[in-house]
Amino acid sequence: MKVYKGTRLGGQKTVTVDGRPLVGLFPSDPRRNVPFDWGSQPASRGAIHLAEALLANCTGRKYANPLARAFADERLSKLPFTEWTIESEEIEKWLRLRGAIAGSTQRSGWPPAVPEEVGSSAGELKLNDFPRSPDWLNSLRDRINPDSLANHGFPRPKDVRLSRSPDSTGEDALYVYLVFPDRTPEGAFAWDKIEPMVSWVRNLIWTETGARLWPYVKVKRERELAGGLA
Repeated sequence: MKVYKGTRLGGQKTVTVDGRPLVGLFPSDPRRNVPFDWGSQPASRGAIHLAEALLANCTGRKYANPLARAFADERLSKLPFTEWTIESEEIEKWLRLRGAIAGSTQRSGWPPAVPEEVGSSAGELKLNDFPRSPDWLNSLRDRINPDSLANHGFPRPKDVRLSRSPDSTGEDALYVYLVFPDRTPEGAFAWDKIEPMVSWVRNLIWTETGARLWPYVKVKRERELAGGLA
């Protein structure tokens, strides 16, 4: 069991895990590596970053959990202002409960938790700075396809569609649609079955693009795409 502690003395905020500093999830990305925060409603960018770091450290995964914003809103926004303690068992229990509650809706898409107010300085690398050469996109299509997903032990979709377009922030993003037949039973879309595949796809995109294109991975049935990608 891990123990996470946060303290605020004056303007100094410190978060530790078992007595050692908790490492931010994006140390080289100034856009996302904002100081940890908590106790604010709605959740601040710093609280969302803290949620991402806590969930990643607790689960042992090195990328942002799609439930980070919900964890920031439901738990971190309610923490005491000056000092708090959370045990890893509490986080794991929340993940299990939240996953069970959200399981029926998760299949429609797992957008990463993006703060609405995204600021950038002149020296920051913006997502739109990523080159538009089709080579990397074709490479991703070769690596993210029904056969490769099945070979990794994931549920086999009927089709995989990738496209690049701006998201709601105006920044370039990569959209991946994992398309299953209409007859696929509802149980096949349970969170515990789909989450490993979605996380693998998101992590691959982060690695291949150097964390410069935001990955939106959505799981849909064929009929849900009849009116176009959404």
